Amino acid sequence: MVRCGGRSRGCMACRKRKIKCDESQPVCSQCRRTRRECSGAIVGPVFLKVDPRGSPRKQRRSEPQTQKRLCQLVLGPSGGGGGGGSDSSIAGHPNSGSVLCEEQLVASLAGFFGRCAANKTRDTSWLTLCCREALTQSPVNNEHMHTSVLAAALALHGIKANNPAALAESRRWYLRGIQHQRSKVQVWSSEPRPTVTVHDVALPIILGYYEALLPTSSKAWDQHITAAATLLQLAGPEACQKGWFRQLFLSVRIHMVSVSLRQWTPSIIATDEWINVPYRQIPKGPLDRVVDLLLKLPCILGPSATDSAQDQTSLLWIIRNLSDLWDTILQFYPHLRAGDCPDTIQPAGMAAYVIGTTEFLEPPAAITIAFYSLAWITVLARLPQGLSYEQLITAHCNAILTAAAYIGSIKDGCSCIRLIYSLQKVISCSPSERQAREAESYIHNWGLLQTFQTHGG
Repeated sequence: MVRCGGRSRGCMACRKRKIKCDESQPVCSQCRRTRRECSGAIVGPVFLKVDPRGSPRKQRRSEPQTQKRLCQLVLGPSGGGGGGGSDSSIAGHPNSGSVLCEEQLVASLAGFFGRCAANKTRDTSWLTLCCREALTQSPVNNEHMHTSVLAAALALHGIKANNPAALAESRRWYLRGIQHQRSKVQVWSSEPRPTVTVHDVALPIILGYYEALLPTSSKAWDQHITAAATLLQLAGPEACQKGWFRQLFLSVRIHMVSVSLRQWTPSIIATDEWINVPYRQIPKGPLDRVVDLLLKLPCILGPSATDSAQDQTSLLWIIRNLSDLWDTILQFYPHLRAGDCPDTIQPAGMAAYVIGTTEFLEPPAAITIAFYSLAWITVLARLPQGLSYEQLITAHCNAILTAAAYIGSIKDGCSCIRLIYSLQKVISCSPSERQAREAESYIHNWGLLQTFQTHGG
């Protein structure tokens, strides 16, 4: 964002006349020659503010104190490094007296949590919309969104650049975001029929992203995602059939998989109404169908494993659904192929549906396979003892690890969050110590949701 063509430090008169200014002080030679009033060349750092259409506007030292504070946090008061490391994709040129803008911080956040392929960001996602509005609208009129987005953006940069000052500042903004959220809850509680907007649902998800980066407790992520699901309930399933509400609904639904399975409680959006009404206009894909099944597991299987006839009937129903889903997945993603079925499970009359050696081409395919294998592992852990399912469990754990390898290679933060619980299931259920160590390494290297403990079903 610095030392780019056309970004002169010349005086106002020369820039208006679109002529070269020699930047002499206190009066430039052009103004002296034509006897014009000269404002003087710009001295010191130039604060950049990016227009939503992409055209930059220069601002002098009169930039708001918030912007200056952020600049000092990242590059230091004198333009040097603000932390123990630097992120070249975010920080400006270290020798130009440049500063880091909010736009650059937020763009990094949108790129990390909104990536759909390697080095490609979803420009039409709800997160990109919220980040854009947090920057283009007045912070006074849009303070809720501005504080939450900036908290997560500073947390991401502080971790990537090993910048303690940025991390401390991110906590300050996060607390402000929490206060704003609580004030909104008080307003809603006093209204008989509160009106919920897209931004209201997006805010707790963004605060959840902060918790994924800098967790304050082991329950905070679950609470933020549950809050977003509760707000969707107030909006109603009909509102989630299209537009931004639909995007948020799909995001919350996938995040609720880990929340529901970790706590082993039925999800508040796992009812038949919420499984069917939002899909009246746009049909379900394989991932939607796998999520449907996962969200129902706590309700179908109950609080604990039993050998009762009812429990065994439920398990067989889930297995039949998983078998039917496999054909749907392979038809939807033709580049995927099935692996070999372990012979040891054939006496049980169960077909093994596992992915073979493959290369994923997009995050949804990887998440679909990981969630599908997660459902199988959860069911196999409930089957009667006496039969060996180790090979099948190992095969499904390997499918989850293959998906994690792809997601980690493209650095898609949102997909990484979605895979954390599946990797924790590998750690707790895999008969292979090598697989458990590999799953632990992915969780450690991603550095997301580090406070979670696997429990429940």
